[in-house]
Amino acid sequence: MTRSKIRTSGAEGLTLSSTALTVANGLTMTDGDVTFADGHGLSFASTGDGSGTDTSELLDDYEEGTWTPAYTSTSASFSYSSQYGTYVKVGGFVHLQFYLLATASGTTSNTTTITGLPYAVANLNALHQCGAAVWFTGSVDPRPLFNNSQSSISLWKKGAVAIATAAEVNNAYLVGSGTYRAS
Repeated sequence: MTRSKIRTSGAEGLTLSSTALTVANGLTMTDGDVTFADGHGLSFASTGDGSGTDTSELLDDYEEGTWTPAYTSTSASFSYSSQYGTYVKVGGFVHLQFYLLATASGTTSNTTTITGLPYAVANLNALHQCGAAVWFTGSVDPRPLFNNSQSSISLWKKGAVAIATAAEVNNAYLVGSGTYRAS
């Protein structure tokens, strides 16, 4: 068996220590993890010219976190028994989950939206983003619609051209998940 000796110096842009391998331009491999410097990531560019001018095919964004969903309705206020949300962002897509149970007071006949999305929704012009599913214990059958250029979801009623009111979400469990394009 022939052993190869690893060169630890003299290779342009390559540094090897007992704990990490670092390559020029910010690529570091440590204990099985690969870390990219800001502005770098996995490139899916078909040209592979390395020019770095086309960032649309660069996967350089991944994040997990929590967010706080909340109802908003003109002249109404809400007290929450349950209010929780999580999300995962991969590139330009955000997948989220949420859970709400609230008591509404004040003027409850106005339309209600869910606010607090972790990222604003992309403006896709005439295309509405509605990749969401919900389980709801109230009297209506809501269909979530992500609002272009905003950080909110409208709860449209199935079979009606109207958004659910504060009275309709009052004391009803709303559990959902969805995926949207971030701006």
